[in-house]
Amino acid sequence: MYAALGLTDVSIKLATRPEKRAGTDEQWDTAEAVLADALKQKGLPFEVSPGEGAFYGPKLEFHVKDAIKRSWQLGTIQVDYALPDRFELEFVGEDGHGHRPVMLHRAILGSLERFLGVYIEHVAGAFPVWLAPEQVSLVTVSEKQVDYARRPLPTCGARA
Repeated sequence: MYAALGLTDVSIKLATRPEKRAGTDEQWDTAEAVLADALKQKGLPFEVSPGEGAFYGPKLEFHVKDAIKRSWQLGTIQVDYALPDRFELEFVGEDGHGHRPVMLHRAILGSLERFLGVYIEHVAGAFPVWLAPEQVSLVTVSEKQVDYARRPLPTCGARA
């Protein structure tokens, strides 16, 4: 996702259990191991941020450096065993028995406002063509073409 937007300097942090937290140590052990294993299987380097997880579960934080090398935390994914327990959530599995789900909290870009601020500054307002609000500017060769250039463009399927 970040590479498609030209954000290529991305680091990942595994934020682990804070001192005050919900859930059992066993749940935290499992959740932290699952996140670390997923990163290792994908060959993605990461660093551990002890105690920086959310109160309900560990998380992966995606930190992106902007054009002037400032680091911003944007996306996160969090594994949550605590809230499904607290709300007594259950589903019926293929075996016909009840099971407790695991909740995943995901924010691909983080908060939209922070992402847009970081991104606009990173590209200095020069969005890629596929994302630019204005994709075409017509410049006429002489005043004779000005009226033609100002004509509204036809809609899809219409003929000029």
